[in-house]
Amino acid sequence: MITDWETDTAVFSDLLPGQFPQLWKRLSGLLREHGTTIHLVCGCRDVWARDFLPVQVGNEFVTFRYAPDYLRGYDHLRTEESVCDAVPFLKARHCSDLIIDGGNLVSSGPVVAVTDKVYRENPGQGREDIRKKLSQLLGARSCVVLPKEPGDPIGHSDGLVRFLDERTVVTNDYADIDPGYGQRVTAVLARHGLDVVKFPYSVSTTVTEGIPSAVGNWVNFLRVGNLIVVPEFGLAADRTAIAILRDRLPNCSVVSLDATDLACRGGVLNCVVATYRTGCPASAG
Repeated sequence: MITDWETDTAVFSDLLPGQFPQLWKRLSGLLREHGTTIHLVCGCRDVWARDFLPVQVGNEFVTFRYAPDYLRGYDHLRTEESVCDAVPFLKARHCSDLIIDGGNLVSSGPVVAVTDKVYRENPGQGREDIRKKLSQLLGARSCVVLPKEPGDPIGHSDGLVRFLDERTVVTNDYADIDPGYGQRVTAVLARHGLDVVKFPYSVSTTVTEGIPSAVGNWVNFLRVGNLIVVPEFGLAADRTAIAILRDRLPNCSVVSLDATDLACRGGVLNCVVATYRTGCPASAG
């Protein structure tokens, strides 16, 4: 699976500009300024493009079954795989029988990280078989399975950890929220030989239609190549998150973007974009 820093193209749901016009204006402007190709996919049912669009492995694309448990009873919000057909480079893709959202796939290239929710969503398959299948499909050396955050109905790894390079991950700092859980996450990452950097984290008590707010989740930043867009929420830790990334990735352009309204819906910046390496010239989409 290609890494964030190898990408040059960003694909979004066509609903994002209309539902979040101010965020879209600023975000699309930042991407264009940095030479990123932008595509809008028509026919989407929601804005969370990361979850239902394919992932890239080398020059190929893999689609997983998009049937998350949190959308049971909300079929009108489940986007069909056929929307990919309108994007030229996504027409040819391999379809896996595994149920998994794109937001639950975070990769360094050699390592892919998911939460243990993948086991619950694929009960007919053995745990070792699931790990092996994911590693083979995504061209990874190993599959890191992290415990899902307690109380999180979404259970995606991209709200928990992100790779900065092949050996380094940032993860939410749970010291003041759930230290036992934080220690479990850190222990799993350490067992896989990864260097762990703690990232600020704040939990909001707001819930909308059963989905907790993601205000205070900075680890769900957007990265395309050497551009990193960090969500900001009008909180003191906005500056801390930016400072950590600028210190760790001095060759990257690290900018911030108010994502409060989006986060109130339960996701942040990485959730709304699927990123790819296409070598295409930048476009408005």
